[in-house]
Amino acid sequence: MKNIDKLKLTLKGFTSTINRYPITILLFLFSAIFTSYHISTNNLNNIGEILLSLAFGAALFMVLQTVFERFCHGKKTRLIFTGLAALGAILYYLTVEFLVKNFSSEHAIKTMVFLFILLISFMWIPSIKSRFRFSESFMIIFKAFFIVALYSGVLYLGVALIIMAIDMLIVNVDSDAYAHLGNIVVYIYAPIHFLSLIPIYPRSSDNIGSEAEGSSGNQAEDELTQRLNKAIEPSKFLGGLVSYIIIPITAIFTVILLLYII
Repeated sequence: MKNIDKLKLTLKGFTSTINRYPITILLFLFSAIFTSYHISTNNLNNIGEILLSLAFGAALFMVLQTVFERFCHGKKTRLIFTGLAALGAILYYLTVEFLVKNFSSEHAIKTMVFLFILLISFMWIPSIKSRFRFSESFMIIFKAFFIVALYSGVLYLGVALIIMAIDMLIVNVDSDAYAHLGNIVVYIYAPIHFLSLIPIYPRSSDNIGSEAEGSSGNQAEDELTQRLNKAIEPSKFLGGLVSYIIIPITAIFTVILLLYII
């Protein structure tokens, strides 16, 4: 029974993540579909442009959703943010497809720079007008990334071994199966798992007082604080790694990227 309840809780968490980041998950799903088609047919010459466009829209919605959760409210605002993310992906694709004559590695690098800026924004916005510092938000993302990387690696290796056993012992399996497996893990499992580990941050300090009125509000705030503290709390090794190595390297790398853009 405990295992069943745990499975139900996990599935509920994944479902709530999809409801929280619908456009991001949808765009990653499109990425998986296009990649799967390319693996099977090798017939998409612009697969790089497509995947970068979808990644840009997915990252943009992650940032806009964080802005919405911290500073905005209302279905209309969220609908506008949803449209902006979808429009961003479409405009990016149209730009690189029709305005850029030869899409090169230089254009891909510039896109990666913009994606990196969106990632920094995703980590920075929760610390605006908040009792939580940027380093704590960074720790949440850092922990989530390595947890998902570990789980994804184990999942891929485990299923790959099963496919290998079937191929060697029962029936021949197409070698593309490993690429399709990696595609599913990277574009479907990993994003959902990663986003499920991102807590809902409290609204800006200007709104906390009005939201915390009454016992139910205080209980909700306490529960939210406990979740955030649990997500932030690192091991001593991880804390030292982030504080003294990762954050300084990230800061220097950000400066280099900004100089590259300029």
